[in-house]
Amino acid sequence: MRYSHFRSRQVRGMIFRAYKAKFADTAANAVSVAVIVLAVVFGALYLHGKTVGLAKIELKDVSAMRIPYDSVLLLRELAGAYGVDGSELLAVFCADNAFLPIRMAEHGAEELEGRYLQNYAALIGRYGKEKLEPYAGIFGTLTAEMQYFPVRDPNRGYMYGDSFGTVRMKGEDYGIDIIDRENIPGRLEVVNIAGGTVESSGFDKNDGYYVNITSSLGTVYYYSHLEPLDESLVAGRHIRAGETLGKMGRSGRAESASGYPVRLHLEIKIETDLAKDGLLINPYIFLRLAEDRIYITEQY
Repeated sequence: MRYSHFRSRQVRGMIFRAYKAKFADTAANAVSVAVIVLAVVFGALYLHGKTVGLAKIELKDVSAMRIPYDSVLLLRELAGAYGVDGSELLAVFCADNAFLPIRMAEHGAEELEGRYLQNYAALIGRYGKEKLEPYAGIFGTLTAEMQYFPVRDPNRGYMYGDSFGTVRMKGEDYGIDIIDRENIPGRLEVVNIAGGTVESSGFDKNDGYYVNITSSLGTVYYYSHLEPLDESLVAGRHIRAGETLGKMGRSGRAESASGYPVRLHLEIKIETDLAKDGLLINPYIFLRLAEDRIYITEQY
């Protein structure tokens, strides 16, 4: 009887363990399925978010282009090594980072290669080649046009930083100031960055002596606080890249305001399908490229 009872308990135990194992397997399978489903759902949502990300990028971030300079140089080298279009690669990088609304750390070569070159076709497919074209066009136009750094001084007796969007007396400043280190009006020569046509020139009470030049591709380059301005810069005149525009000064509002240094103020407005009336672009990264003669073959 006791043996029979023991056997009965043993059988019940075996049955219980069998059901328990089956339940565990079922639960594990259910968890696995749930994990897979969640991964697919969240993965799809992630990819969907990335796919429509271009539409959500704000023009103010496109204008600011807070791109780490070393990353630009590395991407340029990688584009050459992989035989892809450099401007398109920069557009992919910026799109993938929402045009870097917050300044980010430099990327290493291996990180950039792994993320952007080894997965290049997939990223192009994700964001859409046609949708990337206006962004790539900005890089392509400016790197092709900017044949000269705007200050002619082999000793680099000037300084500048990424001051785009800085709040000043008249509001946000959508250009960059290049400052004379010695603060002497008329010391440093200002030259034309890209060939084009003089649209207007003269004196403005705030910006002093200025010249507005439109390139053959429609990009507008605005130079101000010159002292003096070359008198030959009349509206309608064609001007080559590298021609003298005048000297760096502090004409205009700066003359009567203490603390304003001798400087050149530069603004760049580019034609693009992204904005009806053109888009003011942060000159900083392109000035760095021009200063280091990255895309330039001509000499002063």
